[in-house]
Amino acid sequence: SYIFVTARRWKNKEKWIEEKRQDGIWKDVRVYDADDLAAWLEQAPAVHLWLSILIGKHPGSARDIESFWETWSEATDPALNPDLVTSGREDAVSKIHQWLYKAPSALGVQADTQDEVIAFFAAALLQMSEEKREQTLARGIVVEDAVAWRQLILNDNPLILIPAFSERSEVAYAATKGHHVLIPLDRSEPPMGETISLPRLRRAEVEKVLVAIGIPEDRARDLAALARRSLRALRRKLAGHPAALTPEWAKPEVARSLLPALLAGQWNDNNAADREVIERLAGREYFEVREMLVRWAHKPDPPVRLIGDIWTVAAREDAWQLLARYLTNDDLERFETAVLDVLGELEPRYDLPAGERWLANIYGNALKHSEHLRKGLAETLTLMGAYSDQCPLSDVRTGQEWATRIVHKLLLDQATDWRLWASLSLLLPLLAEAAPEIFLDAVERELSVPNPSLVNLFTDAESHFLESSPHIGLLWALEVLAWSPDYLSRSALLLAKLARLDPGGRSANRPIHSLRGIFLYWYPCTTADLEQRLRVIDTLRKREPQVAWDLLAGLLPHTHNVAHSTAEPKWRDWVTDRGFVTPRERYRTIVEIVHRVLEDVGTDGDRWYTLIEALDQLPKTEFDTIVDRLLRLNLDSLPQPDRLQIWDALRNLISVSYTHLTLPTKA
Repeated sequence: SYIFVTARRWKNKEKWIEEKRQDGIWKDVRVYDADDLAAWLEQAPAVHLWLSILIGKHPGSARDIESFWETWSEATDPALNPDLVTSGREDAVSKIHQWLYKAPSALGVQADTQDEVIAFFAAALLQMSEEKREQTLARGIVVEDAVAWRQLILNDNPLILIPAFSERSEVAYAATKGHHVLIPLDRSEPPMGETISLPRLRRAEVEKVLVAIGIPEDRARDLAALARRSLRALRRKLAGHPAALTPEWAKPEVARSLLPALLAGQWNDNNAADREVIERLAGREYFEVREMLVRWAHKPDPPVRLIGDIWTVAAREDAWQLLARYLTNDDLERFETAVLDVLGELEPRYDLPAGERWLANIYGNALKHSEHLRKGLAETLTLMGAYSDQCPLSDVRTGQEWATRIVHKLLLDQATDWRLWASLSLLLPLLAEAAPEIFLDAVERELSVPNPSLVNLFTDAESHFLESSPHIGLLWALEVLAWSPDYLSRSALLLAKLARLDPGGRSANRPIHSLRGIFLYWYPCTTADLEQRLRVIDTLRKREPQVAWDLLAGLLPHTHNVAHSTAEPKWRDWVTDRGFVTPRERYRTIVEIVHRVLEDVGTDGDRWYTLIEALDQLPKTEFDTIVDRLLRLNLDSLPQPDRLQIWDALRNLISVSYTHLTLPTKA
């Protein structure tokens, strides 16, 4: 076929087409002139935007996805490629591809920033086959204001629309008009319907991509670590023109006005106590602060957002890296006072009997400050500690020194009552991450006395089923610290002490389960290597022998073993890329566990019962070792109950599998 395209109008094109068709040279002859092109572009708005940008007539309210990707990726030197943005996110890419071929609907995707979501979506499309990629890109539009949105949703052809503006009241309506709607969410925003949360990038894979695009290996390793923490931080590091990636609100003339919001993190606009804290942090009236924040919340790439009644910093990690250097000693002292005041408040519910605490809100027994402000202040402490090296303050003290000082005052000076630990329950993981050494010191102090008050945190045996037990936050905090090889030993020992003191309850969150999750040989929740993990287990065997036995028993292989990941740090880079445990390491770990179990089993019938139950799951060498040890037992020296337990265990084992086993003749 012969196709003729012109950007001019052709008055007699139909006559010319017919004449050429009659020549019989071509299968078909077609002509597209300016009128045809205009009609086509009206029906294909994504292509219309692409062409407009290509010829230098950029529309300010929308752009096609491919143009967005080019602008976003080429802001760095070298330019980023799709593989980097999707590394470690293959499951999310697959879900995106599946969603595109389902009936039109709205889908939320959440990452550190909205730009990262859109870039990820573009990268996911660019990894499609050529035919599918072209078809999909031709439908995709990033919409930057509500006016353009209202126009585009009226288009008869199905589009893929991405709302890059804050007012989203009309977003879901587009799906009813036959369009796919991808909603980009930053971490501060709540999920909207079905939402995919993008995991952090995988360091090892990012490093490979960076090397492939020409970055030396040593530098690629450091940049990959930065990318895992923040993709936006990586882009700024590689920016060809750094000023172009620095938002207006991070410039010196504006930055200081945003510091109260940076320190608070989030708060309730309708809570009088929250507003008072913001006034103290700002040193001026709340209405002045609010007026300034409202103005910035409606700018492109806003530093803050108002969602309902909740003010929140849009991308906490990014904002901290950009603004923390403007903090002065006076700012930080005001922040310290605010933290000790807000987080030092005792929750009135803990003055009630355990069975009535779930009624606290009905009785009006609530904290003065909102949970949003409490969490926001705790997160700021964590950012101070986690980014101390990357984000120097203008004060002589480092961020880690400030975090350590404040957590010390809160947990070692003020926390003389178990009720404060209970009041801080859900914030304890953040406080532990902010100042690990101080947190461990505080827990050790509380557990070193004859009658530890922290036992009062275990309330799930007597509280109402709707009431969560505050001990869970303490377990999560110790699980977070156990990810670091530097804190594994102390965290494990404290969990072992808590396991010994645990009175039991309804919750599945028990200290012994936390320990098992940390040391599970085929899915360990720590970055400590096997040698260090075994040394810590040996320490537990000396210091807390019964708990150590329970742990070893839980680590023995069992049919239908299940693993649950423990709590992970939010900002510290302690959880490196988790790979599969090799068969060699799994086997060696089983050998080491069996060796320790045999050392500790003694002549206790209960312990032998546990060990015999696991026999049919063990490698043959370890199976034979245990059977040999069992056959050499002096059964006459064992109490009758212990002999009977061993006999029952062996009988059960034989009935299930091993009919050839030679049994002791005396029982």
